[in-house]
Formats: sequence, structure tokens, C-alpha cells
Amino acid sequence: MPVMVSSWCFLQGRKSRGVIGEMMSKLIEVTMKRSPVTVPYVSGYVKNGVGYLRIFSFESYEVCRLANDRLRSMNANKIILDLRGNPGGHKSMAVCVAELFLGPKRIVGTKSVARMVPSLEGLLVNPFSSAFSAGVSGSGLEWEGGLVARIRFNAPMVVLVDAMSASGSEIVAGALQDYERAWIIGARPSGKGTA
Repeated sequence: MPVMVSSWCFLQGRKSRGVIGEMMSKLIEVTMKRSPVTVPYVSGYVKNGVGYLRIFSFESYEVCRLANDRLRSMNANKIILDLRGNPGGHKSMAVCVAELFLGPKRIVGTKSVARMVPSLEGLLVNPFSSAFSAGVSGSGLEWEGGLVARIRFNAPMVVLVDAMSASGSEIVAGALQDYERAWIIGARPSGKGTA
């Protein structure tokens, strides 16, 4: 089905008509077809024994499994974990990915709203979470660590972050840095660190 759309084009080169850098409006006809958009959550490759693993987001509950599978297939001597531009996602997936490199450790501490407001008790349960909680007596602080990660990757590693890395990316990078497991390289992430 043809659709008429208004298009704003920014003239950039010799093939465009008009003054370079000038905006122009042009009505064009396009035919659109619906199709599913597939977003890769994890990608990676190995070159000269160095494994490059890019995690685009923690929005899917498959991220940890995909990262685990990709790391196993790499068989790398060194790992570059790229979290640049990763806006975060499910906290449980970030915890799980961190534990692929750390094993079962205290990854992220949270203060539950349900403890402060008794009427919310029981409403904050995530049925899909692979995380377990172990309360620290009297503090209202809980530590979470995933149950999904069964193996640990011990290769030396660096983590790449930038200003667009937030939330789950900060959890992973922060945990790997706190346990002195990886060097963090890049610009300061944009998140608030409140997870």
C-alpha cells in the first residue's frame, strides 16, 4: 500500500540540487511492508585470541544465555566486553552477566520500597527473575546474585563504557571493577548509580 510521506533532506554532496547545507522539503511516495524488527542483544568475535563481546542491552531475558554461549564458542585468551551505548534493562540479566566473569558474588545492593511501605509487600516480586536475595539483618539492604551463571570466564579483560552506558551496564562494569576483575575504559557513564 503506497503511503505519502513528507521528507526533510539535508543536502550534503555534489549529487544534491541546491545549496550544500540547506534544508529542503520533498514529498515522496514509498511502499511500506510490515516485518518484525530483530535487535541483536549480543554479538562478538575472536581475532588473534582476543574475544570481543558486545552487549547492546539487557532488555531480553535471553541476554545472559546468549552471552554465555558466545563466550564459550570464543575460547579467547583475553576478553573485551563492550557496553558502550547500552542503556541497561533487566537488573537480573546484568547481575547474571557479571557473574559469568565473577562467579557467585554480591553484585548489587538494593533497598526495597516494600520494606518502607508495608502495603506494597508482595507486589514487587519478579516471577521471571533468576536472582536470589539474602537480606542483611536490620539494614533493609538486600544483595542479589544470579543463579543462571554456572561457569566462570577467567581470561584477562577490559570493559568499554561511554556516556550512553547506564543502569545494567553500570552494574556489570562496577561489579567487575570492584572485584578487580577488569579494567574499565572510556567516558564516565550517564546513569545515577541507583539501579
